This record gives sequence, C-alpha cells and structure tokens, in this order.
Amino acid sequence: MKRMMKSTLILMACLGFLAGCKKEPPNLNTVAGQIKTITVYDLEGLESLGGSEYSKQDLDNAFQASFAPELFQELALDAKFKDERVMWKGSRLAVAKLKDGTEKQLALSYYGGFFKILGEDGFFYFEGDAREKWDEAFIKAIVQDDFIPKRIERNKRQEEQQP
Repeated sequence: MKRMMKSTLILMACLGFLAGCKKEPPNLNTVAGQIKTITVYDLEGLESLGGSEYSKQDLDNAFQASFAPELFQELALDAKFKDERVMWKGSRLAVAKLKDGTEKQLALSYYGGFFKILGEDGFFYFEGDAREKWDEAFIKAIVQDDFIPKRIERNKRQEEQQP
C-alpha cells in the first residue's frame, strides 16, 4: 500500500512538473510595441530555421520593403498563438529593429495568414477580418504590389542583357 501511494505521489509530482513546463507564448503586444522598423526581404523566411543564415550581402542584394510598425502593432492585437509546428508553403524574411537596438527575425507566411518569431516556439495566426487585414497589408501591399513588379523588372533587364 505504501509503495502504491509513493508511486502515485511520484507520478503526480511528475505530472505537475510537466504541466508547469508548458512554455508561455511570447508576448506579441510587448514585442510589437518595441518595434521601431520592420524591413521585409524578398528572401525565404525559413532559411534561418534550416541552420543557414543570410549574409549581410544577401540582405543588401535582396528586394526590400518596409512594413509599418504601427500597422504591425494593430494587427498584433488580433493575432492568436499556437504552440505547434505548421507546414510552411512560402514565407518572406522580416527583420524588426527594436527601440533598444536589438533585432527580431520573423518569417511571414504568404499562404495561410500566419507568422513566427524565429528562434521562438509556435506561431501567430489570423482569422476572419484580421486575416483579411493581414493579407491586404502583407500579401497584397508587399508581395504582390512591391516584390513581384520588382522581380518582373529584374527579369526583363536580365533577358535584355543576354545575347
């Protein structure tokens, strides 16, 4: 009987410990409120997750667009968090410079209305009206209206230079 009671107490202690280990999501509103600038690069956002980092030259040579920090802060209010892995079909790298001089790298998905803070577990996503705002602010304004025309122009110039 004592042995069973002892085993039960150990099991309860282990379960309590594991329950206490659940990681709290990053406080997006705190992070968003500290953002001074956000630069989105026309580079795959998840390269950093694969172990390879972009060089300064890669960043300098990539097409860039600004994402208004105020707009990001507004959108952050409606973001929901999931602490799990997700299938990424495509993303762009963003670098948020914070007021204290540090930087956070983000992967912004252009399929699915979500993003992740690189180096942190889980991801943030949008639903309903918030998803529509995200799509308008990121997918349309940056990817479709900024990066795609720049890619087309670059490709035309490259074709013209070929013999």
